[in-house]
Amino acid sequence: NSIQIKGLVDIETQYGAGVFARTGYISLGGGRIIADAYDSVWTSAGTVDLNVVKDSEGNITAGNNDLVIFGGVATATPYYGSGGIINSAFATENSSMTGAIYGLGENNVWLQNGATWNQQAMRGHSWSGGTISVGERESDVDNLYGGDSIENAGIINVMNKTKGTTLNNMSGYVNINMFGGAD
Repeated sequence: NSIQIKGLVDIETQYGAGVFARTGYISLGGGRIIADAYDSVWTSAGTVDLNVVKDSEGNITAGNNDLVIFGGVATATPYYGSGGIINSAFATENSSMTGAIYGLGENNVWLQNGATWNQQAMRGHSWSGGTISVGERESDVDNLYGGDSIENAGIINVMNKTKGTTLNNMSGYVNINMFGGAD
């Protein structure tokens, strides 16, 4: 079970995840994925590759397309699934991620060349009650690959009401801006 789109996608949804891999494999060349009050990208046991390139030996590097995600990126949660892998490459100046990157699986992120991750609390859908509220999720990235120089660094903006951000392994250059305040 696999879906491979080498070109750009334009996905916007109001009633669920924009990309969901229960199992299997999804590969998208880049584009725009927006989900209102849901995670934009989610897997419970599959693999999702977003704007990445795999060589013949299975090594993964960032692609060169724009990738814009608004909404969480989640591998399995305590409530559903057992793992999964999401590889997301934000590797152009026009690339951005807004929301949390979290879950029980493996989250690998390339943040390079002026791409921005706005780590902030997002509107979320309560699965048990059906209500929508602003939720605070802690981001947990297994591997963060920054730029190859300070000039090619990515940018992380840690916004108000962010519960926390854990970067388990990091290589390369990334600029981190911390924003605080009453909000």
